Amino acid sequence: MATLTFQQLQLRTHRNLQWRCMNGDLKVRDSRPSISFGGINETSIKSQLSNVPQVSSLLEALEIKDAVPRLNHDSPKRQKKNEKHFSDDQKQWYKMMNEILETKEAVPVLEKLRKSKKSLTKEAVVGTLIRLKQLRVWRSIIQICEWLADQEWWEFGYEDYSMMMLAYGKEGEAGKAEQLLQRLVSANHTPNIAIYTGLLEAYARRKMYTEAESLMQRLTNEGPAPTNITYHTLMKAYTEDNRLEDAERVFASIPGDVRPDGRSYNLMIHAYGKAGRVAKAHELYQEMKKLNLNISIVTYNTLIACQKNCRDAESIFRQMQAANVRADVFTYTALMNAYGKARRTEATQNIFDEMVAVGIRPTKTTYNVLLDAYAKSKQVDQAEIVLKKMRKDKCTPTIHSFTTLVHAYALVGRMDKAEEILRRMKGEGVAPNIFTFSTIMSGYAATKNLDKMMKKFEEMKNVGLRPNPAVYTILISAWGSQEDFEAVKFWFREMVNSGFEIDQRAKGALLNASKSPEQLKEAMALLEESGL
Repeated sequence: MATLTFQQLQLRTHRNLQWRCMNGDLKVRDSRPSISFGGINETSIKSQLSNVPQVSSLLEALEIKDAVPRLNHDSPKRQKKNEKHFSDDQKQWYKMMNEILETKEAVPVLEKLRKSKKSLTKEAVVGTLIRLKQLRVWRSIIQICEWLADQEWWEFGYEDYSMMMLAYGKEGEAGKAEQLLQRLVSANHTPNIAIYTGLLEAYARRKMYTEAESLMQRLTNEGPAPTNITYHTLMKAYTEDNRLEDAERVFASIPGDVRPDGRSYNLMIHAYGKAGRVAKAHELYQEMKKLNLNISIVTYNTLIACQKNCRDAESIFRQMQAANVRADVFTYTALMNAYGKARRTEATQNIFDEMVAVGIRPTKTTYNVLLDAYAKSKQVDQAEIVLKKMRKDKCTPTIHSFTTLVHAYALVGRMDKAEEILRRMKGEGVAPNIFTFSTIMSGYAATKNLDKMMKKFEEMKNVGLRPNPAVYTILISAWGSQEDFEAVKFWFREMVNSGFEIDQRAKGALLNASKSPEQLKEAMALLEESGL
């Protein structure tokens, strides 16, 4: 069992807890508007840390040691005085990091420091790269590494090549990754599998699958041998691109001496769930049990999220509890989503309340799921209350939040309120997207107000948004309900000419608009023209 040693647990105010832990592998800071702080012991610390995504999956294997609390209600003047505990180098580094993160331009910050009286130490540069890696700020890492490669005072070594290749891979910079590999070989370095995995990720993120597969084949035949991470990288790319068969093929090709780990299984469970193949996801879950692989909270959350009904989602949740795996915010959000889709709003609200009661802070996504549940059930007043709670909890409403509320009012025909939400979101600097416009257009279509529907359509185009198949389907259905078959044909052709494939909804809207045998004949001819 690993030991987790806390140097300090600091409660700056009654409403802000900062966990600080250094054990070489783990650094956590978690701030939330409210938290129960009922004592310093292993149980209470684990209970509260379980809500922090970075550590929740590690808690089962941890032993808490040396937890020392310090209540700090110092005034700003006193806090400034306490800053003297930091060395000048530390203060300079924190200032530099903040400037890099704020400006997103790392090189000017480093050059300014390099030219000033305060020297830029190699330790500070390394620390900056490590911190940016933790924060996944890959673009800044690329900027710094490319700058360092041209600096005479910096000896660009193997670790720098590795960091640079990792960042190129994450950003999909395939061309630069290839050039870096050539430079590394020219410098008489032997690329390891991590270097090649970075190159493979760059190919995969650019959807250069032929190159990625060719590289994987070469590594398999000539070495260095691909690791779980290498296979996982390619599988993840295929999964995100909805290429399930390719992800399956890569998963099946993992050799016995490598053996798929929990991450690979979790990814495939997610892939099957995304494709609606829940039974196959369950097969892998059972296989994980037989292989004694670590079934983590990620596994359970993925399974809950892919269930087709709330009963099955609840069953997975109970299995998770029986296995003594502590639920996190993603667990509760997935469970809420299952009940919300089933129009079980009371149960959705109860799950939300239970989550808050155990000290887990809702995320924006959690609030949006609750909003969705009330919107689908046409409980607009409750949806408004959720939005207010969201603001009170210092969760800024997203485009999804506003669009959901627009949808709620459109469902009950209160288009004046839907327009009010639209004005409100614009006033808060949130630009409506294609889904917002299609939602409000659908509302006007349902109330037979096609003039306002078309005004919203023109407004959407004026802000630079291109109509998608959903928008065209709304137009086809709306004009079909008015028995204007000429308009129906016009919008159907517009959809085809825009290069969109005709899906079942658009096809159904066209056929439903055909009120006579002659119109049906014309509709069939249009479908045949479009390749259906």
